[in-house]
Amino acid sequence: MPLATSDLLPSCTGRVAECEPTRGAALSAGLLLGAGRRRNSRRRVPAVRGLPTMVSDKLTITNSDLYVEPSQIFPAILDRSINGIYLSNERLDVDKEVENRRRKVSFCGMPGAYSELAAMEACPGCELVGTKSWGAAVAAVVLGDSEKAVVPIENFYTKRIRILYEVLVKYDLHIVDEVYLNICHMLLGLPGSKKEDINRIVSHPQALVQCERYIREQFPTAGVMELPDTAEAARQLAIYRPPNTAVIASRRCADLYQLSVLDENLQDLENNPTRFVVLAREPAALEGVDPAKCKTSILFALPVDDQPGALLVALDCFTKEDINLVWLDSRELSPGEAEGLDWKYLFYANFEGSVEEPRVQRALEGLRGLAKYFRVMGSHRMQARFLEDFP
Repeated sequence: MPLATSDLLPSCTGRVAECEPTRGAALSAGLLLGAGRRRNSRRRVPAVRGLPTMVSDKLTITNSDLYVEPSQIFPAILDRSINGIYLSNERLDVDKEVENRRRKVSFCGMPGAYSELAAMEACPGCELVGTKSWGAAVAAVVLGDSEKAVVPIENFYTKRIRILYEVLVKYDLHIVDEVYLNICHMLLGLPGSKKEDINRIVSHPQALVQCERYIREQFPTAGVMELPDTAEAARQLAIYRPPNTAVIASRRCADLYQLSVLDENLQDLENNPTRFVVLAREPAALEGVDPAKCKTSILFALPVDDQPGALLVALDCFTKEDINLVWLDSRELSPGEAEGLDWKYLFYANFEGSVEEPRVQRALEGLRGLAKYFRVMGSHRMQARFLEDFP
């Protein structure tokens, strides 16, 4: 059954646990209240941390009906402190989280999507805004509706996320951070369903490719259906409840949409990281940050009539300055895109170092002199660790 526009957004007023079960401490104490509280309340205090918001075609769901009673403010803070939300072994970070709570960060997909998990890690405490596409997530930043966007740029199994290059060229934004998410796929079904009864599997095309061997061996006769979002697949399963159907999605989707985990770690490769980047209108503030702990991303294109070895000459700009190139990828323009241009390949490069370093500046100036198109996407702190799906 096709998804109607009116069905795009889940209701978050009245069944809080379905929309944000990770707020366990506050929920168990009964501090987030929504049902029965309407706009005629005299006093409102925002909830301790905002729930995700889904935005698409002017449809919005906010947490305006979810709040903490004034008399419960101190117990709420105390409860969160005990559970380690505000207090850590190093410092009290209340001010930063309060500040982040006023910031919107867009991502592609429904609550429970892997992009949302990456956004939660990259921008803790911010209000997360789901969109229908990567382009919409980025456009929200350009238009000022969001402060940042978290988008996938490469997967170590399926390699580059090609469509994102078009977004990077189209909009004048900066890469200000990155996060690696080790994608752990789960097989989710309706409560009471059994793995052996499944004859149809639904998920995002990337997830299906990453679990291709598992599907072939475990479900050789099952039908496969694609949807643009793993979380949307989980949500539709929960709403329409088709029999003998399972979805491939995150463990968080099982909690959000009250589904059962039929199997876990379906991905063909045990280590299945995806690199997400954080885009913003302004460059990252790197004052006082060790350049050795930074990475820089650039886009460039070489003349179409250049001699063989032109790319090698371009990359020699980095070799001369002893700069380590972390990632290099290319995208060939379609005939329509290349019309009127004297270049047809767009290169994306990611390397260690900061644009504040003289050696990096020299390398970039050398490359700029060779390129027909050149753009520095930004420098940011390097994230060396791989993050698990969700704690």
